Amino acid sequence: MMKRVSLSITEHTLTLSVLSYVIDQMDRGRFGDLLSYLEPEELDELRMMPIRDLLGITSQGREIIHITIDTQQLRGCMFRLRNRSEDESDQLWFVRRGAHRFMMTELFGTTERQFRELRRLAGATDRGRPIAPEKTITETIQQAWVKFDPSLSVAERYRLLGDVFPDLPIGALYSAINEL
Repeated sequence: MMKRVSLSITEHTLTLSVLSYVIDQMDRGRFGDLLSYLEPEELDELRMMPIRDLLGITSQGREIIHITIDTQQLRGCMFRLRNRSEDESDQLWFVRRGAHRFMMTELFGTTERQFRELRRLAGATDRGRPIAPEKTITETIQQAWVKFDPSLSVAERYRLLGDVFPDLPIGALYSAINEL
């Protein structure tokens, strides 16, 4: 069920900001219907009004602006932001652990530009491909991999693998798994 919560704004500095924003948007051809109940002369007067007169309108404490908050949309936006933050945290963990671009693209759909930004955020300085582990270590890595629950996402399994082999870069683990 969609619930909208309305509140009236009487704080004159906030009213002035919103009113100025609406006037600016009208001049750009947006919000045409927002003030459509005003006569064209009134709109022109509002556009041309000096700031001190706008302050005089807004300082009267009258409720001329009302804001509606769509709580369902707000919750949805908050949910998406939380998920994006969690995804970014996961991605940063992988980059800090030495994941290369191809791995990040496969796991998260990361573009080259996003990968460079993640490396910058993570403070990563290593360059080039990680050295592939020796054959015996590769076999140990592969044995650990097949023991993980296949219902887990590939990224979750790599994260577990990174916990099992904390001294190896995640890119090296990736190359060992790709040999399977």
